[in-house]
Amino acid sequence: MKTQIIDKRALSSISIASLRFYLKSRDWTDDGLWGGGRASLYLKESEGKSWDILVPTRDSAGDYAAVMAETLAVLADAEDRPQLDIFQDIMGADADSCGGARSTGWRTSRSRRAKEPTCSAAPATC
Repeated sequence: MKTQIIDKRALSSISIASLRFYLKSRDWTDDGLWGGGRASLYLKESEGKSWDILVPTRDSAGDYAAVMAETLAVLADAEDRPQLDIFQDIMGADADSCGGARSTGWRTSRSRRAKEPTCSAAPATC
């Protein structure tokens, strides 16, 4: 049985930067802006199938959680992996200027996201 992540708070906690880092690390191709710059189109060919994901350029859209739910569904199908595993991988991705280092901790944020990854690299490189 496949499970779906439906919690809006959890879905809204996915950062655009971490999602982009995850997609790039999984060999998805950024095909440029789409919809007047509202999203970036990511493409992947795998086992004779073509996959596409629209990644919003802002996380303030009212349907952001729904877009992230659709993104997780596509990724689960494309990778033949559970959504929860993919969600955890995305949330653990540190997509800032730390050179792709994995997150080792969490910091509290006043934004609508309760947690954001912190950098494990030396402060001079972050």
